[in-house]
Amino acid sequence: MVNFEIKGIGENTEKARFKPAETVTRTTAELAGFSTGGLFVAIRDLDPSTPNAFGLLFNGQQVKVNDNETYMQTNSAKQPESGYKTYHFDVPMRFLDGVPKPAEYTIQFLMGTIKNEVFTEETKSQVYKLIVPQDELPTGTYERD
Repeated sequence: MVNFEIKGIGENTEKARFKPAETVTRTTAELAGFSTGGLFVAIRDLDPSTPNAFGLLFNGQQVKVNDNETYMQTNSAKQPESGYKTYHFDVPMRFLDGVPKPAEYTIQFLMGTIKNEVFTEETKSQVYKLIVPQDELPTGTYERD
């Protein structure tokens, strides 16, 4: 049985904590600049004493969650006074490079536990979406016909 719930994602910790969503829309520049290449996931931990952890599937491929880690423990014994506990996760920018925009990507979390540094998957979360619209051109730059 999974001891935590993924409540949604957000473009920043505030949005993930109080209004987690199924879809986030960010330009490539916003992802790279404002959120340091990542998004946030909101979690409700049902049993903080269990060593819960999650992994990340981006467009169906397992990628590093954060700081080159394959799995991230929730460590959520200390819950916020309101809203959900949030964790930053990396968006693998290599998936966005060279892809015509607008583009849509899937985000799904592997959910389970870690014991003796071994991850045991118990289930997968629902699929969330990242939409990357047409990137705006910098001011003073114009497309040529």
